[in-house]
Amino acid sequence: MSPVHHNTVNAVAAEIANPSSLVRLRSNSDCHGDPWEKIGNVENERLAQVLEDEAIEVAAIALSKRKDSRAAELLGLLCQGTAPAASPTRCPPLVQ
Repeated sequence: MSPVHHNTVNAVAAEIANPSSLVRLRSNSDCHGDPWEKIGNVENERLAQVLEDEAIEVAAIALSKRKDSRAAELLGLLCQGTAPAASPTRCPPLVQ
């Protein structure tokens, strides 16, 4: 990736820092309410598909935000390879 020109960086930073831009972005987004509540309502099979493409730290945070029974089921999907592109090496044995 090539470096970004400082004028571009400054323009983007000014746009983000502008309070009216933030209000506009928030009003045009679907980010109302608690995002973890929304994620909590996503079916485990769908969430497993999404998390397969994420860093393991992201999956850990998502697991920590779910109810115990749903988190356990989701972890099982991720570790057993039932989610697309799952890798059996992704969840190594706990005891060696």
